[in-house]
Amino acid sequence: MNCFDFRSLLAPYLDGDLAASDARLLERHVARCDECRHELETLRDSGVALIALRGDTASHDLRSRVLSALREAASKGGILHRRPKIRWGLPALAAAMAVASGAYICWPRHDPAGEILDRMETAVRQSRTLHMTCRWYKPTDHEKMMTQREIWRDGSTSRWDEAGGTTAILEHHGMRLIRAGQGQLPAQAVSLCRVPTLEVMLSGIVRINGVAVETEDGVSWHGTNYRALIVRDRGLDGSPLRTIFLLDPESSLPVKGEQQKQVDGRWETEGTLQFEFNQPIKPGIFSPT
Repeated sequence: MNCFDFRSLLAPYLDGDLAASDARLLERHVARCDECRHELETLRDSGVALIALRGDTASHDLRSRVLSALREAASKGGILHRRPKIRWGLPALAAAMAVASGAYICWPRHDPAGEILDRMETAVRQSRTLHMTCRWYKPTDHEKMMTQREIWRDGSTSRWDEAGGTTAILEHHGMRLIRAGQGQLPAQAVSLCRVPTLEVMLSGIVRINGVAVETEDGVSWHGTNYRALIVRDRGLDGSPLRTIFLLDPESSLPVKGEQQKQVDGRWETEGTLQFEFNQPIKPGIFSPT
């Protein structure tokens, strides 16, 4: 397993959902890996991972109860000095931690770019079929690209290929591992059949929620104008990252994406994303040999 694989285990580890053997493996890794240890500490200290932060605006009654609960916990000695027993990504608890820390979060979204991001995710969820290919430059050779991840979905059946020779078929009743290679599927992969979102599909590669987003219109690619959705984040080494999604102006579905990293003041391509929605899936995709 590499750092990419281990980072996909951080959230379930903090939730207490990781098997004991995997938890021990992760703990041994973060003990000697500064970057993964920093990522784990950042998630733990924040109190909540800002993922899937959508929903209706919290009512005044809910806000009052949240603040009352936080005040009561603080009067008993505080809860932030112990490992928080929370479910990462629940909107109400995300709101509670944001109130406590004074942080700004994206729940609900009222900015135009955030609304466009929501429309994109809604369009992805409503698509009949999808095919996504993530191609990234090899860390050891930045002149060569590899397919990091490839996903197909048709109705309630999905196929997930992860770099390192791992293939799994995902269905409502569970996951069927076809090939067990070095690559490990993110913990969120099992929810793809229930909630087909980019957040799940790009788990461990590109963060969609809890990051800055902006838009730019009239971006041309292959002679067609698109609206660009730009997601800004930082890598584990602190370097600025931006992922640019080109959206179909009519459907709001992503057509192409590219992640770039700022190096010495210039943007360098880290990887590319290719999307196809509502197109026929090739025969045999869900019956790999």
